[in-house]
Amino acid sequence: MSPVKFDGQIRNNSLALSPDESTAVVSYSERSELLVYDLKKGELRQTLQGYITPRNIVFAPDGKSFYVSDSSLGEIIKTDTATLQTQSRIATGPGAFGTAISKDGQNLYLNNQASNTVTRFDTRSGRARSVITGFAQPRQGCTAKPRWQQALCHQFFRR
Repeated sequence: MSPVKFDGQIRNNSLALSPDESTAVVSYSERSELLVYDLKKGELRQTLQGYITPRNIVFAPDGKSFYVSDSSLGEIIKTDTATLQTQSRIATGPGAFGTAISKDGQNLYLNNQASNTVTRFDTRSGRARSVITGFAQPRQGCTAKPRWQQALCHQFFRR
């Protein structure tokens, strides 16, 4: 029996570009895979399997890894950019959608549609550090820039 898709009627694409602009990672939530492109060679490097509804992709600031949220798996999957091997999985619960990463790469922010929250995770430990409640099904469009938005987020996340 295959797992049930979280909000299967919601369809979205995601594209992330590595900081050095050599790698692009692409997803479509109707497909259970990611496409990784080598932009210097202009070709598909590899297709990564094992997702159900991949929602958002974000690279770490150093470009050595990228994170993919999957709303049905209820996880954020961290993948090594060089080897394309899974490095870790952060449990988020069903509904994991939009992500953003802090400039220093130490904090990962996640919109969770199912729990109506935005959560700040420590990227080293994978633990949730703070949660903002009161949203109405937040999905896409999570960012950690510009400075005034960062300041606003910091006020909420200091709790």
